[in-house]
Amino acid sequence: MEDKPSLLPNKSLLECLTEIVGQCRRELDREAGGHGTYYLYPKRIPPCILPEAAKLGSALDVSPERALLFSLIVDMAEGDMISRSVLAGNLGGGYVQSLSYEKDLEQLVEARLINRTSRGSVEVRPEALKAIMDNKPYQRPDFSGMTTFTILLRLSRLFSEIEHENNTLEQMLRDIWEMLSLNPTTSIAQASLDYDIPDIDEKEQALFFALLFLYQEENNDSVEWWDLRDYFDEGVLDEMQVSYKYELLELQQKDILVYENREGLVQKGRFKLADSVKEALLADCGGLRETKTASDLIAHASIAEKDLFYDTATTRRIEELEKLLRQDRYQEVLETLKSSSLRTGFTCLFYGVPGTGKTETAYQLARRTGRSILTVDVSRLKSQWVGESEKNIKNLFSRYRLIVRDAQIAPILLFNEADAIFGLRRAGADRAVDKMENTLQNILLQEMEQLEGILIATTNLTRNLDKAFERRFLYKIRFDIPSQEVKSQIWHAMMPDLSNAEAGILAGAFNFTGGQIENILRKRAIRAILDGSPPTFEDLLAFCREEAIVGEKPGRKIGFR
Repeated sequence: MEDKPSLLPNKSLLECLTEIVGQCRRELDREAGGHGTYYLYPKRIPPCILPEAAKLGSALDVSPERALLFSLIVDMAEGDMISRSVLAGNLGGGYVQSLSYEKDLEQLVEARLINRTSRGSVEVRPEALKAIMDNKPYQRPDFSGMTTFTILLRLSRLFSEIEHENNTLEQMLRDIWEMLSLNPTTSIAQASLDYDIPDIDEKEQALFFALLFLYQEENNDSVEWWDLRDYFDEGVLDEMQVSYKYELLELQQKDILVYENREGLVQKGRFKLADSVKEALLADCGGLRETKTASDLIAHASIAEKDLFYDTATTRRIEELEKLLRQDRYQEVLETLKSSSLRTGFTCLFYGVPGTGKTETAYQLARRTGRSILTVDVSRLKSQWVGESEKNIKNLFSRYRLIVRDAQIAPILLFNEADAIFGLRRAGADRAVDKMENTLQNILLQEMEQLEGILIATTNLTRNLDKAFERRFLYKIRFDIPSQEVKSQIWHAMMPDLSNAEAGILAGAFNFTGGQIENILRKRAIRAILDGSPPTFEDLLAFCREEAIVGEKPGRKIGFR
């Protein structure tokens, strides 16, 4: 091409664009028979505007033919997005004919002159149009010299464009890999290569960067497929979701994408990038925003102080346990056990009647000894998915080991209502569910054997506790229904306005646990709100009779005899 921009020294880029569009309207409209189309097929440039097309192409760093196509798109778009069908119609012919300039459109995308959506709609990039209006050569975005932080900012912009359908995943990935290739020493570039992200399917590459974007920009580290609906077409999302269900995604097989795990429970419907992957990607920015282990622990200082009352024997055992769990004495105990080659895991079982303060005692011990507490919802450890329950338990103890390793003072791992998992193993189990239960308990026994830290389990049903578990508990404390003297103290502590005589009457008349007495206190508070005055002692007796269900005879059973 002989024509150079210097041949038109007095004509601006905007004047070139205007001349190209005007001439195409005049000349090509006649060839189209007055139908008002630009009719570029077959592609050719009218000789009279070849210098303008050459100058504009040189400024945009594309060929004159593609400068012509770009000019017509600018005129058609009128500052807005145009659909594929409108583009095809205005350029003459239908969809099939539009395929002939598909490659030219892709070249305009790669030159950063236009954006295309997944449906083929086209939008002129504003920075390209601004360069023409300023009569300056268009400078493609320069991705060199970027840091991990600035790459993340650009990543956020790219996903915003995807969300508003101003870009395609293909072009977004081209931009991302260009940024990473030009900045190979950044942690995000190094980690992406270390985890072989360029070698996996492009849809999964986009998923990888989407999860990083959601974590970094949206603070979302527990993703559902619904969260990705703005960034992927429905068909692509459905395809990946099916692969995810059967663990066929390469990201899963490489342990880059993992299931969400909360307090030992694997939530298969939620997923995220593995913490180790995020740590590597974001190393230049300080890694993960929070420590990987302690973010959801209950801090000892946040536990409200509460008075608890026990019988003399139980009080003595709990006071002894509290002394042993204080950090100075606890370290002494650990050193003694280690020197004798004994297990250092400190395991305690609180068992007895419901409502006697087993769980609250664990919390108060944590508060008094300055230990955080990690509670385990035992019922949620078990999963309907084959093999997931085993993973849940292993993940729980792995997580606890990390917490103990990173903490100055080892926290307490609390299994509440532990009979749901510390149950009896079944000899000669044939059913799949029985085999799974036995496997779970064997894993749990092994983890308790290797425990480094403090485990407290509470249970109401000691008859359901396997003997092997009993042997692994160093301390076993029984919680009985309080004696009349202790019950009187509880009544008086919860309701200070009661006289000693009234507290004694209630303690003698009703064999309540502390939990049941607390129920009475709540009913009393509610009645005071409803009536506008404190309930009488007779009202209090009525509440107690309701709680005890005194004299109620068994009702008739419904069903067949």
